[in-house]
Amino acid sequence: MSDEQNETKYDIVRQQFAEREDAKRKYIQENTQFAAMVADGFRDFLGMPTNYEHTKDGTTTFRSYVPLYSLEEDGSFSEQTIWSDAIGHYSDGDFKFGLGIVLELKPNSYPKQIVQVKVECTRKPGAVEVTIAGEAVTCAFDGMKSSDISTVHDLLYRLLNKWLTSRWGDPESKRSIGFNLG
Repeated sequence: MSDEQNETKYDIVRQQFAEREDAKRKYIQENTQFAAMVADGFRDFLGMPTNYEHTKDGTTTFRSYVPLYSLEEDGSFSEQTIWSDAIGHYSDGDFKFGLGIVLELKPNSYPKQIVQVKVECTRKPGAVEVTIAGEAVTCAFDGMKSSDISTVHDLLYRLLNKWLTSRWGDPESKRSIGFNLG
């Protein structure tokens, strides 16, 4: 008797489960790669520095000018140091994350303000549809790179400028892109 004849239905199910878990890991890695392309690419698009020094209680750390956040059920943002922890993944092809944009009056000055945006993404064959503040763009994505990720950066830049030029205190402009943290 060969091993194939001794294979049980549970062996088949276990193999299918292993394949599904491998596909899930790949999917999560690809989504994390896409989020990194959005964040790092936007920082490069704006010509921002990579990090700034932050000192608290005598300890100095380096913080990103474009941090990623997990989006909590209550709508709040929680900064994550490990980018894969910032991304919420769904089995239907959707994923989401929060993106911060650190603003300052002069280079290396304090206080800094952080504008936060919710980035909602839907995976499609060979592409990702990105929705920010109700506006969507679709860009090519093969799991590792995107030839037109700049469409997302253009959208972010346009929304950021719209927010920055809106009347201070206007509730609509606050909702349209995010909110400040002191």
